Amino acid sequence: MNEYQIEQAFVRWCKKNGILCLKLVALSRRGFPDRTLLLPHGVVVFLEFKQPKGRVRAHQKKYEAILKKLGFAHHYVRSVEEAKEIAKHHANIQAT
Repeated sequence: MNEYQIEQAFVRWCKKNGILCLKLVALSRRGFPDRTLLLPHGVVVFLEFKQPKGRVRAHQKKYEAILKKLGFAHHYVRSVEEAKEIAKHHANIQAT
């Protein structure tokens, strides 16, 4: 699966499980993560989708550092299953 297919499959899973998975467009902010999860109890998680062998770019690493310094969770995701596990972990849910 390519990055787009992984992301879209995860978005469908989120909708099915009542998880708010947003695509925030940060104009002129190259490297901002692909998706933002808004989870119960005020938990916010940022996801950057990559192909299984995709490279993480310098501008993506920059946002990772900024977001983590601010206390947010940030993950690089290379499969739908990995994204699901991250969401379940942070939401502390038993989704399908």
